Amino acid sequence: MINFNEVVPNAYKETRDFINQFNGFEIEKADQKSVTFTNGIEVSYRLDVSSMGLGAFAKSPKNALALPIQVVVRVTIDGVYATNFGCMSDADNVLCLLWFQEQAKSGYVVESLSRSKAQAKYERIMKG
Repeated sequence: MINFNEVVPNAYKETRDFINQFNGFEIEKADQKSVTFTNGIEVSYRLDVSSMGLGAFAKSPKNALALPIQVVVRVTIDGVYATNFGCMSDADNVLCLLWFQEQAKSGYVVESLSRSKAQAKYERIMKG
């Protein structure tokens, strides 16, 4: 498991705090772009392209604030919008994308266990 307090050391603390607030929640399901927890919270992301960021990057490629592509994280609870969070740097983008990748891996394990339990239950019922 990745330690999100240490990985991508130049990511902002605000981004770490944002993703770490979901630690300890039980995953119901997850894929590459979203994770749903058993408490009704769903976290997903989209990639936004900023023409202003592209222009700033074109003028000065070393400008750390020229963010042409931004990961924007959206949080809903019970299907209703709660909040969103926009990454503030490329390092933040990487940190959030790594977090979603790890959640997808965990979600796969959860879903595999559920399928195994369902299969075993089906077999018990059919033999029964």
